[in-house]
Amino acid sequence: MSNVNLILNIPEPKVYRRKGKDCYLDEVSKKLRIKTPEETIRQKLIKYLNDQMHIPYKAMGIEVPLSYFRKGAKGRADVIVYGAEDNGRVPVMLIECKAPSVTITDDVYQQADRYADVVGVAVVGVTNGVDFFLDCWDDSDKQYKQLTAIPNYDELCTPQEIETIDFSPIKFKRHEYSSLKSDSEYKEAVKYGAIGEDTPKKYAPFIINLYDCLMDDSLKCEGIKVAGYNSVTDMGLRHTDFGNAAGGGFAGIYRCFLMEDAINNTQIVSISIFGIAKLYNDKVFGNRRGSTCLLVGIDDYDSHHSSLELCIEDHVLFDDSHVNIWHDGKMAVSNIGSAKRSDVVKYISERAKDLAVGGKIYLGRLDNSWSMYINTDDVTSFLGKIIEYALLRDEYRAVLKADSQKK
Repeated sequence: MSNVNLILNIPEPKVYRRKGKDCYLDEVSKKLRIKTPEETIRQKLIKYLNDQMHIPYKAMGIEVPLSYFRKGAKGRADVIVYGAEDNGRVPVMLIECKAPSVTITDDVYQQADRYADVVGVAVVGVTNGVDFFLDCWDDSDKQYKQLTAIPNYDELCTPQEIETIDFSPIKFKRHEYSSLKSDSEYKEAVKYGAIGEDTPKKYAPFIINLYDCLMDDSLKCEGIKVAGYNSVTDMGLRHTDFGNAAGGGFAGIYRCFLMEDAINNTQIVSISIFGIAKLYNDKVFGNRRGSTCLLVGIDDYDSHHSSLELCIEDHVLFDDSHVNIWHDGKMAVSNIGSAKRSDVVKYISERAKDLAVGGKIYLGRLDNSWSMYINTDDVTSFLGKIIEYALLRDEYRAVLKADSQKK
């Protein structure tokens, strides 16, 4: 369940000073803890657990090593609630805390679920202060279910009596094709961040159409071809985020694809569309127009980052009812800066000749005369090209980083 602003609205605990740093007095451990955005949320959560859920401070554990519960397990649980002492101090709830700036994505849930599995608790929660989600494990159905209400301490000690409901995922509803050119759809897409406020209206029908295509998980994409990979599997949607070299990030819903090469090396590529916030004299990012970005993110054991951020209004050409998508090779490399665009295009052309056309990267031609579907030939071809391009960009980044370390 979600309780918006439930934790965030709790007053900040008293701030102490030690060796020039702001600290909180942790009522659970009776220790001073340095004030950070995440620690602020944790201390507010502790206060909420005590005041509203009637959980004694002595029944809580803070930053508990997972190795206490499973030999060799790594990591620390932010907050663990234990049952009554006469039951042998058995863990009954685990909660992971994040700073308010951290979006509660699938990665956060998965971390909490892994920790809960190690500790062996039925009730697991995550919070960033803005949202507070609590679920309970249903052993008969072998899945987590939403709590119908915030439990008190007595109920936590008897989790079999906690009432839950099945998750009811919201089914994505596509726009009617006839409405894509309307002012209302354009304004709505800008309002909810799917289109940047400086993106001209003429791009809206294509952007909304492609976004619907990616988000409609009632269909699966089959037959994507990417050089060097034996299989590309459409995994549907995931809620995650990807950072970029400038220190920004893109959190939201992505269409993701599982890829395996000839030696069973596996990685995941994710694609989505975002409206970029318009900025004026920002302390970090300076001035920035509100454009619309087609983003390709790559995550594996070594990295989790955006590989390609394609500004749609700069890299889309209309041809009657069709849309041609290309890219100029622009690429940022962390700690190095921008790569030379002509060098990027040259690197790509030497490895994927069908992608490099006329000194640019050609990614595909989509039919925008009807509602796009992810299982059509033009969309499948486009996805294969943009994924291959993103992977080759990562290869070239690695080359540039290696060369910079030699200097």
